[in-house]
Amino acid sequence: MATDGKQSTARRDLLQQIEADVQKKWEKQKIFECDAPDSSSEKFMCTFPYPYMNGLLHIGHAFSLTKAIFAAHFNRLLGKKVLFPFGFHCTGMPIQAAANKLAREFDVYGKPYPIFPPGRPQPKESSPDVIEIDDDGVTMQWKPPASTGKKAVKEYVVHMKVQDQDFKVVKKMQPPSPEELKAAGNKVRTVLPIEGGGCVYKAGALLAVFWPGRAGSSEHKVIAVLEDGSSCPPSPESDQVSVDAAPKDKKSGAAGGKRVAKKILAKSGDAAFQYEIMKAMGLSPEDIPKFVDPSYWLQYFPPLGVRDLKRLGTPVDFRRSFITTSANSFYDSFIRWQFRKLKQSEKIGFGKRPTIYSEVDGQACMDHDRAEGEGVGPQERKVS
Repeated sequence: MATDGKQSTARRDLLQQIEADVQKKWEKQKIFECDAPDSSSEKFMCTFPYPYMNGLLHIGHAFSLTKAIFAAHFNRLLGKKVLFPFGFHCTGMPIQAAANKLAREFDVYGKPYPIFPPGRPQPKESSPDVIEIDDDGVTMQWKPPASTGKKAVKEYVVHMKVQDQDFKVVKKMQPPSPEELKAAGNKVRTVLPIEGGGCVYKAGALLAVFWPGRAGSSEHKVIAVLEDGSSCPPSPESDQVSVDAAPKDKKSGAAGGKRVAKKILAKSGDAAFQYEIMKAMGLSPEDIPKFVDPSYWLQYFPPLGVRDLKRLGTPVDFRRSFITTSANSFYDSFIRWQFRKLKQSEKIGFGKRPTIYSEVDGQACMDHDRAEGEGVGPQERKVS
């Protein structure tokens, strides 16, 4: 243990340094580069299902990779000539769809620094479909805008409509200051005093407590006002929530029980903008516009995949690393050869069948290629 009361990390740091030193030695000696052996050598080859390159590798890839890593190292210790090539999956529609989505966001919300709406207000739930309610009312929560055009948020204006009425402003709220956010951290709540309620910032989501003290159903939306007086687009409208009046005591007739809040109409979830996803990957606002070109994804993410695979100690011969698109002429030729052989053997054929088609991209859009709508199949429609 360290003398200052904190747990020492000396052992961990030593192990990580040994790991880094050994990996440098592997790199220098080209341990994992394997040329074609003579026919008498015993051989072993393994590979890994190509990860898709619309983002960074993650812990799920690492978990699955450990099996191939162990097998490669073990067979090398047995004296075999071991080859571990590695591919990066870039074909299909997900990259193209993400690039198109990003381009549309820039067209609608501005470029290179868009101004997005806040997230959809949602009632805070203690468990699925159980809305928290206390004496102050229901706690509503929403995400701050993913980008505000490099302008600070001056205040949030909360609008509410009761049943079929029009939306009306019910509260104006100051956002938490950077100091308060820093003090709150990711787990601790910071309550800011606001007349008639409170405001809490927790793990990146703003929570506003308000209720006019009546029963009935309501919906909410939020507008973020920026420092120059301009506004972000309004958030999507919240779920419709009702709050029942407190049940009366049977003897006295006075309100005695706890009020119950419930969803009357649940709307779709708070979908993330593609810009927001790219920002969460650590990309700067200045670099994100480059990703409207789908070919840029092919240049950006595979080298980062190689970096992370080396840091994991994956025994790959990176001379045999490739991406799966026509941008790689060697892989493209291999796939063309494969399909010609299959056709000559009458294993595949051409025909017509119903399929989902993207009018934007001008090609078929398979189930796993869609940004949304997975599981949706062709539907028959009668034309009158």
